Amino acid sequence: MQISLFRLGVSIIPAFPLGMSLLLQAPANIPAQTYTVLHCFAGSDGTFPSRMVMSGATLYGVTVAGGVSNQGTLFRVNTDGNAFTVLKSFTGDGDGGCPSGALLSGTTLYGTADCGGLGGGPGGGTIFKLNTDGTGFQVLHSFTYWGDAFSPVAGLVMSGTTLYGTTEESASGNYGTVFELNTDGSGYQILRSLSGTDGGGPWGELLLSGSTLFGTTTWSVCSNNGTIFKLNTDGSGFTVLKAVDSVDGNPIGLYSPLVLTNSTLYGTACEQNFYGTVFKINTDGTGFTVLRTITNAGGAWAPPGLVGPVLVGDTLYATASGSDAAHGEYGTNWGTVFQMNTDGSGYSVLKNFSFADGASPQATLLFSEGTLYGTTTCGGISNKGVVFALRLPPPMILAAPQSQTAEIGSAVTFGVRTSAGSANYQWSFNGQPLAGCTNSSLLLPSVQPSNAGVYSVIVTYGAGSATNPPPAMLSVIPPVPKNTVPAISLTGDAGSFLHLIWASTPGPDADWQELDVITLSSTQQFYPDLTLPLTSSRFYRAWQGNAPSARPALQMRFGTELTLTGAIGNHVRIDRINQYGPTDAWVTLDTVTLTNTTQGYFDFTMFHQPPRLYRVQSVP
Repeated sequence: MQISLFRLGVSIIPAFPLGMSLLLQAPANIPAQTYTVLHCFAGSDGTFPSRMVMSGATLYGVTVAGGVSNQGTLFRVNTDGNAFTVLKSFTGDGDGGCPSGALLSGTTLYGTADCGGLGGGPGGGTIFKLNTDGTGFQVLHSFTYWGDAFSPVAGLVMSGTTLYGTTEESASGNYGTVFELNTDGSGYQILRSLSGTDGGGPWGELLLSGSTLFGTTTWSVCSNNGTIFKLNTDGSGFTVLKAVDSVDGNPIGLYSPLVLTNSTLYGTACEQNFYGTVFKINTDGTGFTVLRTITNAGGAWAPPGLVGPVLVGDTLYATASGSDAAHGEYGTNWGTVFQMNTDGSGYSVLKNFSFADGASPQATLLFSEGTLYGTTTCGGISNKGVVFALRLPPPMILAAPQSQTAEIGSAVTFGVRTSAGSANYQWSFNGQPLAGCTNSSLLLPSVQPSNAGVYSVIVTYGAGSATNPPPAMLSVIPPVPKNTVPAISLTGDAGSFLHLIWASTPGPDADWQELDVITLSSTQQFYPDLTLPLTSSRFYRAWQGNAPSARPALQMRFGTELTLTGAIGNHVRIDRINQYGPTDAWVTLDTVTLTNTTQGYFDFTMFHQPPRLYRVQSVP
């Protein structure tokens, strides 16, 4: 007697949901980005440009030095490089000197100057405002050197008519402060004087989310490595979220602002070997993770720290002040622009600076309509820095939405995947945009015949960079009653008799029961187990009494049983179609004469095939 044993776990179901979307692979050759120098500084118009802000097609920024008095300038330039204008040359006297950053609200620029003020006295910096046409300059507040706060290195953030900022230093230990000030110059007050144990020397701009300010410090008394903190806008609730130390990837200074998405903060830090790290941390202080350490091997290094990232979708873009690539006659290490995903993957260098086209970028980037805008502190024709634009490549369609056939009431998902880290999506049905359908996938939770038609998506990544993948068709058909049943593949001598038995448990004490005796019409055939209900687990054995030339064997599959109904003697045709693919590619599976008013039909051709659907039609 020959025996084969197979166990069936009846909880197994086919893994082909109707919402599944199969995608086509597109070529991997992604177009290169385009780098443009918008302006090279010459000294008289500024030196060492810093972070910029944008309004429409105009960029506004400051330079730390240069200008008429070599105390810095405030400038504007169009995004195409035209109409460069110096709006203000600082004197270092009552107006301040070495401006650090600017904030744009409407047609008014608000900014900080790191030194000067008080009409030539011991100035510790100023807060100022200026109209975007260059008129209306006004000092809103002057800091006194060695006063309660001085040296506002970072730019400002705004809520309503209130400005928030930091000073790098203060009289009480030179640890710095967080302050607020109204846009008319009134209401100045210190919200928090840092103590050193909670951090010192804040350089990066604050991040405002609702009524909470998030910030970083470059060092602390406890770890000497800097802190991440939060503070309510009324001055309450100061909390150190993280004091970084050597176990956190050795970051030794957090010089840059944070970015926020949902409840996760992303930032950058200098690392003790003078490389840089990119990290994330939850807004409640948990989950601090170093996503990447940027080294020469990784394409960049960044003393005194990476510049704060800009977040576009799930992609972080940032600059590093040095690089490992050799460019131009001046040698190596002139900096990079890089990108990486928020999960730490996908790191790549987008731009290696050559000195001639800029060097040492140390200001956070701007992103608008598929282009990154930034500055370098030096390099360019006069080695005074540049304003640049880095046009990112338009998205390539890596995976297009697929046509599919679905039964009434089932869920359908169309999806598209692009090479872009972030893109805008607009789905349409029969040429009409679908309101609110602006994600990379489109879910139809319960399709009806009215949902049948053409689905398309436009992927936009910057002005003029739109990609329209081929449209997908959806066909909606009536459901055909069907069940998924165990289908046992029996192998043996053609014409032999196989006894098929089953038990709930194996072993010598198993209660084996006969399921059927099957005469094999060929060396392999399927037998459906229609026992209902099936036990939680079921073991099968096949045996035959005579000595076979081919040892009997069995294998477990799952098959589809269709339920056919009609009058006895009627003829019905069974057609099948792949769920994903052309919606008119029906293939006749079989034609059946009904011997009962209700009978089953088993599709044993479905194995190792794409998921399929069926239709049943009466034929003469």
